[in-house]
Amino acid sequence: MKGALLLCGCLLICGAPAPLRAQQSPVEVITLTTPAAATTFVLAKSGRLAAALCGDQKLRLWSLPDGSLLRTVDLGDRRIDVVVISADGASLAAGDHTGGYTVWDTATGAERLALKLPFYPTALAFSPDGRARLAQ
Repeated sequence: MKGALLLCGCLLICGAPAPLRAQQSPVEVITLTTPAAATTFVLAKSGRLAAALCGDQKLRLWSLPDGSLLRTVDLGDRRIDVVVISADGASLAAGDHTGGYTVWDTATGAERLALKLPFYPTALAFSPDGRARLAQ
């Protein structure tokens, strides 16, 4: 194991049982192991899916709370600047330094959308109502 992500109760507080919400200090919920150090971590608002961009240029997705690795997406030589996950955990998006943007279906790992823009991302988000928008 070269990397590990430690999820604490303070991260999952919205879905936690009342006794956990009432605690003042973080409580370990799960440790997610990775073969390479994680550089970026995202957690779906649903609390059921987590993803991490790792130093080996792979994007890893885990189901929660069991912590099982669902899939790994090989990013090749892309230099990812931003990673974001939808609130329901159904989609994951990333933007790279060359202006490449990709959206994946987290259930299958299939690419839903790929586009190239003349600029690299500084922020990326899913709309709250799930409707696609491109803001420049």
